[in-house]
Amino acid sequence: IVPYLFKDQITDKLESLANEKIDAKVSFDEIGLSLFKHFPALTVYAKNVNVVNKKAQFASANVVKAERVSAGVNFYSLLKGKIVLDAVYLDEADLNLEIDSKGHANFNILKPSHKTADTAQTEFNIKRVVIKKTNISYNDRSTFLKFKVQDLNYKGIGDLSADLFDLNSNVKIKSFDFSLNGVDYVRSKPINAEIVTYIDAKAHKFKFERNVIRIKNFPFSFNGYFAFIKGGYDFDLRMQSKNSTLEEMLSLVPPAYDRWREEMTITGNIDFRIFAKGKYMQDQSEKPVVSADLQINNGAITYKKIKDPLKDINISAKAQVKDLDI
Repeated sequence: IVPYLFKDQITDKLESLANEKIDAKVSFDEIGLSLFKHFPALTVYAKNVNVVNKKAQFASANVVKAERVSAGVNFYSLLKGKIVLDAVYLDEADLNLEIDSKGHANFNILKPSHKTADTAQTEFNIKRVVIKKTNISYNDRSTFLKFKVQDLNYKGIGDLSADLFDLNSNVKIKSFDFSLNGVDYVRSKPINAEIVTYIDAKAHKFKFERNVIRIKNFPFSFNGYFAFIKGGYDFDLRMQSKNSTLEEMLSLVPPAYDRWREEMTITGNIDFRIFAKGKYMQDQSEKPVVSADLQINNGAITYKKIKDPLKDINISAKAQVKDLDI
């Protein structure tokens, strides 16, 4: 009962904070307080949330449309006359993220920070992020990169208020699409992942430390870093899959080869590594280097349109592409 005595205080300050901090139109149908939605956490929630960025260069004005957005509130801070937000919950949302040809992002909607009475009495100390049944559409027109995520369920634990922190993530995606330069490379693939990421928030740099991922049937791990820089990306990524099967790897073939893949029976074991390093700049002044190492043992392929199957496939191959044009 006691937390509800603070309901008006919490909701008034958060509405004021949203208008002060966000350079976009924010609307919602209802705002309230709950002890039960994310029990035992005390949460303030908003229903039917819309965040609209009406700048003309973006194809989609709606940046966020969510059934429910909630923030965890530290109860003991209320007794001291201060609001400390320690968790974020997003339920059944659609996120439309877009970068225009000049590198401007429709989700860059935070206003410059100016300390006021409301901000002085409100502290962000986010330690938990939970996302349920959410769709994401990302379109970077400066690099011609697109991806779509359908039915994302995510749980992240880390001190997101710090400039440097580890983020432990559990990710489940029902369907993932990825394309580059108008070519589909991944379509409708499920993803499950356990990821530990070291984040430098000021430098916009992500270091992938311990990661186990499965895309459809193919398990792999990766590490390295990825950073957003002016005019492009800087990265050094290493991906590998050990003791996997050839059939698992070929479950990732681009959509154009799906029918061909369905007419084959494949056996064999593989070890696979791929390395991507360098900078990719929008003006093509710098391009990354990609290298790969593939080992196939005791492979066999049976194809419906070929009478005799291919047997005893043993391959050791290495390849490198410099100045990759992506």
